[in-house]
Amino acid sequence: MKKKKIIKLLAVAVAAVMTVSSLTACGGKTENTGGSEGGGKSSSAKYTLKVQSQDPENGATGRFLEEWASAVEEASDGRLEINIFHGGTLGPATESYNMVESGAVDIAWGLPSMTTGKFPLTDVGALPFTAEDSLQASYALWDLYESTDYLKDEWSGVHVILLHTNCDSPLLLVNKKVESLADIKGLSGRFIGGASTDFANLAGAIPSTMAVNDIYTNMEKGVVDAAANCGWDVVDSFRLYEQAKYILDWHLNVNPYFLVMNNDSYNKLPEDLQKIIDEYSGYKALEYVGTKWQDIKASCMEANKDKIYTWSDSEQQKADELGEEVAQDWIKKVSSSGADGQGLYNAWIDRLQKYEDKIAK
Repeated sequence: MKKKKIIKLLAVAVAAVMTVSSLTACGGKTENTGGSEGGGKSSSAKYTLKVQSQDPENGATGRFLEEWASAVEEASDGRLEINIFHGGTLGPATESYNMVESGAVDIAWGLPSMTTGKFPLTDVGALPFTAEDSLQASYALWDLYESTDYLKDEWSGVHVILLHTNCDSPLLLVNKKVESLADIKGLSGRFIGGASTDFANLAGAIPSTMAVNDIYTNMEKGVVDAAANCGWDVVDSFRLYEQAKYILDWHLNVNPYFLVMNNDSYNKLPEDLQKIIDEYSGYKALEYVGTKWQDIKASCMEANKDKIYTWSDSEQQKADELGEEVAQDWIKKVSSSGADGQGLYNAWIDRLQKYEDKIAK
C-alpha cells in the first residue's frame, strides 16, 4: 500500500474517533455511536440521563422511579442509562423543575406546587376534598392532561413523561388534637402553597412553606404546631409520625407530581429511543406507579392507628364547604387570567368519577 494512501486512511480513522468522542447528551454523555446524530432514525449510541428526585430511594417515589428506569433501560437494550439521584442530592425540591427546564438535569420528578406561580391550572388536582385516592387521582390527572388542552401550555417548556399524584394528606399534630374546623384558627402549620394554603388562610391557620426535608426538625423544635400536604407516603418515608402525637385523617387533598424531561435532552435522542421514552410515558408509566402509594398508606395507617382519629360528619361537612369556597375562589382566579376555570374544574371532577374503580377497596 502506498504511503499517501496509508496516511489518508489514518486521517479518516482519527477524524471518526474525534467525532465519536465529541457527541454528548444534555446532562449526560453519549458513547459508542454508530454514526447517527440525535433525532435520527436509529443509532447504536449509548445515552446517559441524569434524574433529579427530592424523595428518598426507599419511599414510593424511589421505588417507582427505579422500576420505571429499569424498564426503559431494558427496552433500549442498554443504550439508555438512567442515573437517579434521590433525596435531593442534586438540588432542593424548589429547584427541581427549573433544573430540568434549564438542562442542569435531563429528567426531574417533583411537585408543581414547589415552583410558585408556575402551574396555577395544574393546581386543580390539589383542590381540597376533591380526591383522596392516589391511583384514581393519578389516572384522572393524566387523562386531563392528555385528552384536553387545559394544562398543555403550562408544561410546554419540557417534555412531559407523566403527571400523577400521591395519596391524600392527613393533618399531623405535634401536641394536641384539632377537634373541629374552628380549632384550626391560630394553628401554625406547614402548607405548601396554592389551594391548600388558601384553605388554611380561610380557616384562620398560620401557614408556612417548607421543604419536606425540613418538616421533621421543625415539628421537633416546635416551629410549627402541625404539618399538612404530606401524603401518607411522605409521613412514612420521612418518619414524620415520630413527631406527631395525633394524626387527623381528613383527606385534605392529593398533591400533583411531575416526571418531565428537558426538551433538548429528548430531541438529541435518535427516534427509536424517543419512541421508547414515549412508550413508557403516560398510562404505561402509571403501571409502575401502580398501588405503591396506596400500599404505603395502608401500612402506615396500620402502624399508627393509635394516633389516628377523624372528625364527626358535621365537622367534616363544614370542612367540605370551606373546600368548596376555595374551589370557587380558584375558579374565579384562573378565569380572570383568561382560562376556563369552571370548565377545568368540571373536567377534573368528571375524570375523578371516571376512575372511581381505581380507588383502593
